[in-house]
Amino acid sequence: MLRNRVVALRERHSVSKQIVDSEHIRVMVWAGLRPHADGPLTWVHDSGDGKHRHQLVDENADQVGAMLSLQNLAAYEERYDEGAASRPYSHSAPRHTGWTPADLFTAVEFYVYQSFHDEDHDEPLASQALQYCGALVRRIGPELPGWGTPSFPSAVHALADKTGGPWGIDGDTTPS
Repeated sequence: MLRNRVVALRERHSVSKQIVDSEHIRVMVWAGLRPHADGPLTWVHDSGDGKHRHQLVDENADQVGAMLSLQNLAAYEERYDEGAASRPYSHSAPRHTGWTPADLFTAVEFYVYQSFHDEDHDEPLASQALQYCGALVRRIGPELPGWGTPSFPSAVHALADKTGGPWGIDGDTTPS
């Protein structure tokens, strides 16, 4: 399913692989840090030596943002073999905090599109970044109209397509 969605996104946006702006990462970390009745955002990944449970809290927001940034950089380097310089990530509140659930859903899609080179060979359970994205989508999902209906995820994808939310977020991007 992820592979089909990424192919559809590539056709719709025809965007080359790029390094995701730090503001985009800030929005994704900020979205995971928002208070929730279930407590902190959690995800599990299998690193080969066993499953590891992670939790996003203020104290590790820098590390989680850096992990997301490094995954994106690795995918970019794998695609273009240009040796792009890594940039340190330091978490702070994003410039805007009025992001809608549809905006956040689109932001995660954009990140996944930019950060995973080969959907046929990437190991989803081994990727902490992809597991974070999945946990974030599961957190955002119930806020979206139509969540849990039999037409999900196509209804959510259609909603995200119709809202015209930002495809990539940088310091000048505003919520839809």
